Amino acid sequence: MPLKILINGAGIAGTALANFLVRSKQGHDITIVERASKFRTGGTQLDLKSYGAPLMKRLGLIDAVRARSIHETAFTLVDTKGREWARFSVNEAGKGYKGVTSEYEIMRADLVAVLYEGSKAIATKTFGKESQRLRYLFGKHAIELTQLDSRVNVVFSDGSSDEYDLVVGADGQNSLTRRILWEPKKDCDSTLRYTGYSVAYFHMPKSEEELSSTLFKNCLLPGLKGLSLRCAHKDFTQAMLTVSTTEELKEMSKQPVEKQKDLWETLYKDFGWESKRVLAEMRTTDDFYTTSVAQVKVDTWSKGRVVLLGDAGYCPSVLTGLGTTASLVGAYVLAGELARHGDNVGTALQSYETVLRPYMEKVQQLPPMNLALFRSKLGLNISYFALAILSKLKIDSLVGALMKDEKETWQLPEYPELELEE
Repeated sequence: MPLKILINGAGIAGTALANFLVRSKQGHDITIVERASKFRTGGTQLDLKSYGAPLMKRLGLIDAVRARSIHETAFTLVDTKGREWARFSVNEAGKGYKGVTSEYEIMRADLVAVLYEGSKAIATKTFGKESQRLRYLFGKHAIELTQLDSRVNVVFSDGSSDEYDLVVGADGQNSLTRRILWEPKKDCDSTLRYTGYSVAYFHMPKSEEELSSTLFKNCLLPGLKGLSLRCAHKDFTQAMLTVSTTEELKEMSKQPVEKQKDLWETLYKDFGWESKRVLAEMRTTDDFYTTSVAQVKVDTWSKGRVVLLGDAGYCPSVLTGLGTTASLVGAYVLAGELARHGDNVGTALQSYETVLRPYMEKVQQLPPMNLALFRSKLGLNISYFALAILSKLKIDSLVGALMKDEKETWQLPEYPELELEE
């Protein structure tokens, strides 16, 4: 029997799940609601590592990803005078975890667009042009969830309500779905595990040199303070500032944007390299975003007929570089288990967790803190010299240079119940 499914959130996880669900032989009735009035156009550059690219290929969308990819060629390490010390090449898609920059680099908004267009195309092909089996509704989201015997009653932000066989929380790291059912009486979200770092992102105009650059440039100061410029996008340069978190940084999300910018300017005014230009552009940008980096960890990903997906359930954080892949793998396994177990939703959700959790536990492993060597001036100087030598020796991956290479031990399950490409 087909299921009536609500997906709360139209980001990467939600649109990916829609793609896999419409390829199920069950013919589900799928509604995706999104708080924003339209797809979000902002966001950072993402990549496809591990099983990410193979799954996009199974969806028949890898050519669309390739068409919108950013052709970043290398990760470089520079000093505060702009001198390059080391250079590491891209990681081939599907070749494990290593590598900071990947063969498939794409802006978040572009990946969501690829997934959205793919889901609509396959729904039209499967159900017909006039079918309403797949619906995207913007400007509304679930605000109340009431578990019934075998359904969930959902109240939406516009005052409407409906019942569903399954509700999927795909609404990101700060998921309202998760807070409603997992943390209903708490003022703070105890499922967030902070990593000790804070970041700020924004786009800025390209300099003359950056017009022809395809590099991911990085400069570090003692204390793990970093400034990164991703130059490969044809229209703009992406800036990222990274520092060790303080209590003031943790609280800054409650402050107006201009106050947030004031704090970051204080932290970086004497940084050197491109900081003067970057801070000037930060003052005028309208897409500034800052956060304390966190992971999401919950004991169980489902309660009754409500299940968490992607960052809402197991955000690995930007430090792992695997958030996008985690959402794609999670969507694939959830759709596959639902297809395999038919209308036995409870068993499907149990199996989703049993199958996927070993992979997500590995994905959420943070890089070994031998990075602590970067904390002192002497340690940072030693690190620059060591990485320069490793770069000369043609050790292609920065991650491979800093830590052991990870091998895939978890295998992607097969779901013949989903009609995917080979």
